[in-house]
Amino acid sequence: MLVGLLCALGSAAAFAGCSVFQHLAARADPRHDARLLLRLVRRPLWLAGGVLNAAGVGLQAVALAYVPILVVAPVRLAGLPLALPMTAAIDKRRIRFDEIGAALLCAGGGAGFLLATDASGGRSALTGTQGLVLVAVAVVVDAVGAVLARRPGWRFVALAASGGLLNGLNAALLTTVSRSFAGSDTDVLVWAVPALAAVGLLALLRTQQGLQAAQIGPPLAAMTIAEPVAAVLAGVLLLGEAVPGDATARVLQVLSAAAGLAGAGLLRYLEGERRVAG
Repeated sequence: MLVGLLCALGSAAAFAGCSVFQHLAARADPRHDARLLLRLVRRPLWLAGGVLNAAGVGLQAVALAYVPILVVAPVRLAGLPLALPMTAAIDKRRIRFDEIGAALLCAGGGAGFLLATDASGGRSALTGTQGLVLVAVAVVVDAVGAVLARRPGWRFVALAASGGLLNGLNAALLTTVSRSFAGSDTDVLVWAVPALAAVGLLALLRTQQGLQAAQIGPPLAAMTIAEPVAAVLAGVLLLGEAVPGDATARVLQVLSAAAGLAGAGLLRYLEGERRVAG
Protein backbone atom coordinates (compact mmCIF):
# COMPACT_ATOMS: atom_id res chain seq x y z
CA MET A 1 0.00 0.00 0.00
CA LEU A 2 2.76 2.46 0.96
CA VAL A 3 4.64 1.85 -2.29
CA GLY A 4 1.47 2.49 -4.27
CA LEU A 5 0.72 5.74 -2.45
CA LEU A 6 4.27 7.04 -2.86
CA CYS A 7 4.19 6.23 -6.57
CA ALA A 8 0.79 7.95 -6.90
CA LEU A 9 2.13 11.09 -5.21
CA GLY A 10 5.21 11.05 -7.43
CA SER A 11 2.93 10.68 -10.44
CA ALA A 12 0.86 13.71 -9.38
CA ALA A 13 4.05 15.77 -9.00
CA ALA A 14 5.31 14.68 -12.43
CA PHE A 15 1.99 15.50 -14.08
CA ALA A 16 1.98 18.94 -12.42
CA GLY A 17 5.41 19.77 -13.80
CA CYS A 18 4.43 18.37 -17.19
CA SER A 19 1.36 20.61 -17.33
CA VAL A 20 3.40 23.72 -16.59
CA PHE A 21 6.08 22.99 -19.20
CA GLN A 22 3.63 21.98 -21.89
CA HIS A 23 1.43 24.98 -21.17
CA LEU A 24 4.37 27.28 -21.93
CA ALA A 25 4.89 25.50 -25.25
CA ALA A 26 1.23 25.12 -26.22
CA ARG A 27 0.12 28.68 -25.50
CA ALA A 28 2.73 29.95 -27.97
CA ASP A 29 0.92 28.15 -30.80
CA PRO A 30 -2.02 30.23 -32.06
CA ARG A 31 -3.54 27.54 -34.29
CA HIS A 32 -6.34 25.38 -32.87
CA ASP A 33 -6.39 22.22 -34.95
CA ALA A 34 -5.69 18.48 -34.75
CA ARG A 35 -2.11 18.96 -36.03
CA LEU A 36 -1.14 20.65 -32.77
CA LEU A 37 0.79 17.64 -31.47
CA LEU A 38 2.85 17.41 -34.65
CA ARG A 39 4.00 20.99 -34.14
CA LEU A 40 4.59 20.68 -30.41
CA VAL A 41 6.89 17.65 -30.66
CA ARG A 42 9.44 19.95 -32.33
CA ARG A 43 9.70 22.17 -29.24
CA PRO A 44 12.29 21.23 -26.57
CA LEU A 45 10.22 22.65 -23.72
CA TRP A 46 7.22 20.55 -24.71
CA LEU A 47 9.43 17.46 -24.98
CA ALA A 48 10.76 18.15 -21.49
CA GLY A 49 7.17 18.11 -20.31
CA GLY A 50 6.70 14.88 -22.26
CA VAL A 51 9.51 13.27 -20.26
CA LEU A 52 7.73 14.23 -17.04
CA ASN A 53 4.46 12.92 -18.48
CA ALA A 54 6.07 9.57 -19.28
CA ALA A 55 7.46 9.42 -15.76
CA GLY A 56 4.01 10.22 -14.36
CA VAL A 57 2.34 7.48 -16.40
CA GLY A 58 5.01 4.99 -15.34
CA LEU A 59 4.61 5.83 -11.66
CA GLN A 60 0.83 5.70 -11.99
CA ALA A 61 1.07 2.26 -13.60
CA VAL A 62 3.18 1.00 -10.69
CA ALA A 63 0.73 2.53 -8.20
CA LEU A 64 -2.26 0.88 -9.89
CA ALA A 65 -0.51 -2.47 -9.78
CA TYR A 66 -0.44 -2.22 -5.97
CA VAL A 67 -3.58 -0.32 -4.96
CA PRO A 68 -7.11 0.23 -6.35
CA ILE A 69 -8.06 3.19 -8.54
CA LEU A 70 -10.20 4.52 -5.68
CA VAL A 71 -7.00 5.06 -3.69
CA VAL A 72 -4.82 6.37 -6.52
CA ALA A 73 -7.36 8.78 -8.03
CA PRO A 74 -7.71 11.22 -5.07
CA VAL A 75 -3.93 11.71 -5.00
CA ARG A 76 -4.27 13.37 -8.41
CA LEU A 77 -5.76 16.37 -6.58
CA ALA A 78 -2.28 16.98 -5.13
CA GLY A 79 -1.12 18.02 -8.58
CA LEU A 80 -2.90 21.36 -8.42
CA PRO A 81 -1.29 22.60 -5.17
CA LEU A 82 2.08 21.34 -6.43
CA ALA A 83 1.66 23.31 -9.65
CA LEU A 84 0.69 26.52 -7.81
CA PRO A 85 4.24 27.80 -7.12
CA MET A 86 5.26 26.90 -10.68
CA THR A 87 2.30 28.87 -12.04
CA ALA A 88 3.16 31.88 -9.87
CA ALA A 89 6.77 31.73 -11.07
CA ILE A 90 5.61 31.78 -14.70
CA ASP A 91 3.48 34.86 -14.03
CA LYS A 92 6.35 36.43 -12.02
CA ARG A 93 4.18 37.12 -9.02
CA ARG A 94 3.78 36.10 -5.38
CA ILE A 95 1.32 33.43 -4.32
CA ARG A 96 -1.74 34.98 -2.67
CA PHE A 97 -2.99 33.79 0.74
CA ASP A 98 -6.39 32.87 -0.66
CA GLU A 99 -4.66 30.68 -3.26
CA ILE A 100 -2.68 28.94 -0.49
CA GLY A 101 -5.92 28.33 1.40
CA ALA A 102 -7.62 26.87 -1.68
CA ALA A 103 -4.60 24.67 -2.35
CA LEU A 104 -4.58 23.37 1.23
CA LEU A 105 -8.31 22.68 0.99
CA CYS A 106 -7.71 20.74 -2.22
CA ALA A 107 -4.82 18.70 -0.79
CA GLY A 108 -6.57 18.20 2.55
CA GLY A 109 -9.67 16.90 0.84
CA GLY A 110 -7.67 14.33 -1.08
CA ALA A 111 -5.78 13.30 2.06
CA GLY A 112 -8.99 13.06 4.05
CA PHE A 113 -10.59 10.82 1.43
CA LEU A 114 -7.60 8.50 1.54
CA LEU A 115 -7.66 8.29 5.36
CA ALA A 116 -11.39 7.52 5.36
CA THR A 117 -11.15 5.00 2.52
CA ASP A 118 -10.23 1.34 2.61
CA ALA A 119 -10.98 0.38 -0.99
CA SER A 120 -11.02 -3.33 -1.69
CA GLY A 121 -12.32 -5.98 -4.04
CA GLY A 122 -12.77 -5.47 -7.71
CA ARG A 123 -11.39 -7.27 -10.72
CA SER A 124 -7.75 -7.09 -11.70
CA ALA A 125 -8.57 -6.36 -15.34
CA LEU A 126 -11.33 -5.25 -17.67
CA THR A 127 -12.97 -7.76 -19.95
CA GLY A 128 -12.89 -7.21 -23.70
CA THR A 129 -16.53 -6.10 -23.65
CA GLN A 130 -15.87 -3.63 -20.85
CA GLY A 131 -12.89 -2.28 -22.75
CA LEU A 132 -15.09 -1.71 -25.79
CA VAL A 133 -17.68 0.07 -23.63
CA LEU A 134 -14.97 2.27 -22.12
CA VAL A 135 -13.65 3.28 -25.55
CA ALA A 136 -17.20 4.07 -26.69
CA VAL A 137 -17.76 6.23 -23.60
CA ALA A 138 -14.46 7.99 -24.31
CA VAL A 139 -15.65 8.84 -27.83
CA VAL A 140 -18.92 10.25 -26.45
CA VAL A 141 -17.06 12.29 -23.80
CA ASP A 142 -14.77 13.73 -26.46
CA ALA A 143 -17.72 14.61 -28.71
CA VAL A 144 -19.53 16.41 -25.87
CA GLY A 145 -16.33 18.28 -24.99
CA ALA A 146 -15.92 19.36 -28.62
CA VAL A 147 -19.47 20.75 -28.65
CA LEU A 148 -18.97 22.67 -25.39
CA ALA A 149 -15.66 24.01 -26.68
CA ARG A 150 -17.55 25.94 -29.34
CA ARG A 151 -19.34 28.03 -26.73
CA PRO A 152 -17.83 31.51 -26.18
CA GLY A 153 -15.36 31.48 -23.31
CA TRP A 154 -15.55 27.71 -22.83
CA ARG A 155 -13.00 26.46 -25.35
CA PHE A 156 -9.93 25.86 -23.18
CA VAL A 157 -11.75 24.72 -20.05
CA ALA A 158 -14.01 22.33 -22.01
CA LEU A 159 -11.09 20.78 -23.90
CA ALA A 160 -8.99 20.46 -20.74
CA ALA A 161 -11.90 18.89 -18.85
CA SER A 162 -12.46 16.49 -21.74
CA GLY A 163 -8.78 15.51 -21.62
CA GLY A 164 -9.00 15.01 -17.86
CA LEU A 165 -12.07 12.78 -18.18
CA LEU A 166 -10.36 10.73 -20.88
CA ASN A 167 -7.27 10.31 -18.70
CA GLY A 168 -9.50 9.22 -15.83
CA LEU A 169 -11.21 6.60 -17.97
CA ASN A 170 -7.83 5.50 -19.24
CA ALA A 171 -6.82 4.69 -15.66
CA ALA A 172 -8.97 1.55 -15.89
CA LEU A 173 -7.11 0.48 -19.04
CA LEU A 174 -3.77 1.31 -17.42
CA THR A 175 -4.78 -0.82 -14.43
CA THR A 176 -5.59 -3.69 -16.79
CA VAL A 177 -2.26 -3.41 -18.60
CA SER A 178 -0.09 -3.02 -15.47
CA ARG A 179 -1.73 -5.90 -13.61
CA SER A 180 -1.66 -8.09 -16.70
CA PHE A 181 2.09 -7.54 -16.94
CA ALA A 182 2.46 -8.35 -13.25
CA GLY A 183 0.39 -11.53 -13.62
CA SER A 184 1.88 -12.54 -17.00
CA ASP A 185 -1.61 -12.54 -18.53
CA THR A 186 -0.49 -11.48 -22.00
CA ASP A 187 -3.76 -12.40 -23.76
CA VAL A 188 -5.44 -9.27 -22.38
CA LEU A 189 -2.67 -7.05 -23.72
CA VAL A 190 -3.67 -7.78 -27.33
CA TRP A 191 -6.63 -5.42 -27.09
CA ALA A 192 -5.84 -3.44 -23.92
CA VAL A 193 -2.58 -1.87 -25.13
CA PRO A 194 -4.06 -0.49 -28.41
CA ALA A 195 -7.10 0.81 -26.51
CA LEU A 196 -4.84 2.44 -23.91
CA ALA A 197 -2.76 4.08 -26.64
CA ALA A 198 -5.80 5.33 -28.60
CA VAL A 199 -7.61 6.87 -25.62
CA GLY A 200 -4.32 8.22 -24.26
CA LEU A 201 -3.43 9.92 -27.54
CA LEU A 202 -6.86 11.53 -27.76
CA ALA A 203 -6.55 12.69 -24.14
CA LEU A 204 -3.11 14.14 -24.88
CA LEU A 205 -4.45 16.14 -27.82
CA ARG A 206 -7.36 17.55 -25.80
CA THR A 207 -5.21 18.49 -22.82
CA GLN A 208 -2.71 20.27 -25.06
CA GLN A 209 -5.51 22.16 -26.78
CA GLY A 210 -6.76 23.19 -23.35
CA LEU A 211 -3.27 24.29 -22.30
CA GLN A 212 -3.18 26.72 -25.22
CA ALA A 213 -5.01 29.12 -22.89
CA ALA A 214 -3.17 32.30 -21.97
CA GLN A 215 -3.36 31.38 -18.27
CA ILE A 216 -2.79 27.85 -16.96
CA GLY A 217 -5.11 28.09 -13.94
CA PRO A 218 -8.56 27.39 -15.46
CA PRO A 219 -7.57 24.46 -17.74
CA LEU A 220 -5.32 22.90 -15.08
CA ALA A 221 -8.11 23.06 -12.50
CA ALA A 222 -10.56 21.55 -15.00
CA MET A 223 -8.19 18.64 -15.73
CA THR A 224 -7.42 18.10 -12.04
CA ILE A 225 -11.09 17.95 -11.09
CA ALA A 226 -12.27 15.84 -14.03
CA GLU A 227 -9.62 13.11 -13.97
CA PRO A 228 -10.19 11.66 -10.46
CA VAL A 229 -13.97 11.82 -10.91
CA ALA A 230 -13.81 9.75 -14.10
CA ALA A 231 -11.23 7.37 -12.60
CA VAL A 232 -13.37 6.68 -9.52
CA LEU A 233 -16.44 6.03 -11.68
CA ALA A 234 -14.42 3.65 -13.88
CA GLY A 235 -13.08 1.84 -10.83
CA VAL A 236 -16.53 1.37 -9.31
CA LEU A 237 -18.62 0.69 -12.41
CA LEU A 238 -16.15 -1.26 -14.57
CA LEU A 239 -13.68 -2.86 -12.18
CA GLY A 240 -16.18 -3.38 -9.38
CA GLU A 241 -14.08 -1.73 -6.68
CA ALA A 242 -15.84 -0.99 -3.41
CA VAL A 243 -15.33 1.30 -0.44
CA PRO A 244 -16.45 -0.53 2.71
CA GLY A 245 -17.17 1.36 5.88
CA ASP A 246 -19.88 2.51 8.27
CA ALA A 247 -22.03 5.60 7.98
CA THR A 248 -19.40 7.81 9.64
CA ALA A 249 -16.74 6.73 7.14
CA ARG A 250 -19.13 7.40 4.26
CA VAL A 251 -19.84 10.92 5.51
CA LEU A 252 -16.11 11.62 5.87
CA GLN A 253 -15.48 10.31 2.37
CA VAL A 254 -18.18 12.52 0.85
CA LEU A 255 -17.05 15.61 2.79
CA SER A 256 -13.39 15.01 1.92
CA ALA A 257 -14.15 14.51 -1.77
CA ALA A 258 -16.30 17.66 -1.78
CA ALA A 259 -13.53 19.64 -0.05
CA GLY A 260 -10.90 18.47 -2.54
CA LEU A 261 -13.04 19.32 -5.55
CA ALA A 262 -14.11 22.62 -3.98
CA GLY A 263 -10.46 23.56 -3.42
CA ALA A 264 -9.63 22.85 -7.06
CA GLY A 265 -12.69 24.80 -8.21
CA LEU A 266 -11.82 27.71 -5.92
CA LEU A 267 -8.33 27.92 -7.40
CA ARG A 268 -9.90 28.15 -10.84
CA TYR A 269 -12.23 30.93 -9.64
CA LEU A 270 -9.39 32.87 -8.01
CA GLU A 271 -7.37 32.63 -11.22
CA GLY A 272 -10.26 34.16 -13.16
CA GLU A 273 -10.77 36.86 -10.52
CA ARG A 274 -7.07 37.74 -10.61
CA ARG A 275 -7.14 38.08 -14.40
CA VAL A 276 -10.16 40.42 -14.23
CA ALA A 277 -8.43 42.52 -11.57
CA GLY A 278 -5.29 42.66 -13.71
